[in-house]
Amino acid sequence: MTDTLLKTVEAKITALLSELERARQELAILRQENAALKSEHEGQDRKLHGLISLLDNFSGEHDRQLLISNELSLVHNEEEVTDF
Repeated sequence: MTDTLLKTVEAKITALLSELERARQELAILRQENAALKSEHEGQDRKLHGLISLLDNFSGEHDRQLLISNELSLVHNEEEVTDF
């Protein structure tokens, strides 16, 4: 009976060790995938910040051009009023 009990324990330990090794391999794969996803996220984040910066620059330039246009219109309108 002791021999049967030892073989059963040995089989269970072997199964547990196999499961542990499989879990370690899966963990290694998940760590690699996680690193790749983090890298991709950082790249996308940089692109997004670049686009936001471009839009901010465009918006700022558009606002400046609009102000200049409005000032020129005011000057032009003042000239028309003083011509009467």
